[in-house]
Amino acid sequence: MRFKVGSYIMVLISALVLLAGCASSPDEKTATHESTTASSDEVRTFTHPLGTLELKGTPKRIVALDFNYTEDLLALGIQPVGVADIASKTGFNTIVNIEPALDPTVTDVGGRQEPNLERIAELKPDLILTNVYFAKKNYDMLQDIAPTMVFDPYPSEGKDQYEEMIETFRTIADMVDRKDEAEQQLKALQTVYDEAKVKLKDAGIEGKDIVLAQLMPGQSGPTIMLFTDNSQGANILEKIGLNNVYDSGKFEQLGGTATNVEALTDLQQAEFIYMDTDSSGGLEAQLQENAVWKGLEFVKQNHVYPLDRQIWGYGGPISAKLLVQETVKALMKQ
Repeated sequence: MRFKVGSYIMVLISALVLLAGCASSPDEKTATHESTTASSDEVRTFTHPLGTLELKGTPKRIVALDFNYTEDLLALGIQPVGVADIASKTGFNTIVNIEPALDPTVTDVGGRQEPNLERIAELKPDLILTNVYFAKKNYDMLQDIAPTMVFDPYPSEGKDQYEEMIETFRTIADMVDRKDEAEQQLKALQTVYDEAKVKLKDAGIEGKDIVLAQLMPGQSGPTIMLFTDNSQGANILEKIGLNNVYDSGKFEQLGGTATNVEALTDLQQAEFIYMDTDSSGGLEAQLQENAVWKGLEFVKQNHVYPLDRQIWGYGGPISAKLLVQETVKALMKQ
């Protein structure tokens, strides 16, 4: 069963920056590659949304300008030499905070949208990883520093974010000659899915209607991002037997709709699962004081499930595992 929610759009620029990009580009190409295991003098060609990258050998000094690609490198056992936005209130160590963690020696190269190009150049990278939304302003300048690979984490209609995440992870693994490690990570992720599905089935939770949401700062109370079926998070939870019921009635390129509490009245028969971008708990406190929130059926029936605030819903396979594990714990009230 699908629930339709009207359009209560409150898209805040700051919130969309937090979600890692704010523009759509439906006509841009998806990153592809043609390669085998790299030798020291082999030149491999990778096609991406802004052009073509030629990569000689295996890069060792890598700068990652978005959280997704930082996580992918860590999952492959690689510490980047530079990462954008490590330690701010909305930085990698705050929002993603996975294991393995970033080494303290990794250099912070500034903001994800406007990194410090001089600092990047000083690191002498042999590969830069970024996304198409952040790279549009400075792609040529990044290219002057080092070969730059551009990904599109928000593909146009016909391909969901989860497919893009897996494809990107495999492409990065190919570039750094860690394809075996990537397949091991994906096999381990599938095992997490399988085990979670069994747990939910045994608990009588399999097939439950759910809404996956994220709380973000708003002008008059929390903005609530409701995830649609093309989002990474909704795809992950459907893989463990849950049924995402939110449908905005249109294609949402960011994978969700930024809305408000009133929009939840059409969804109140579902289980409400949410992540919070505010580690202080301030957004939750505002929500609990809201009269509409208090009257929602899933609130009155205690079918509200907050997840660990450090789960990043747009990450790689490590974040995907955490999302599954925390969702199962929450639903089973462990």
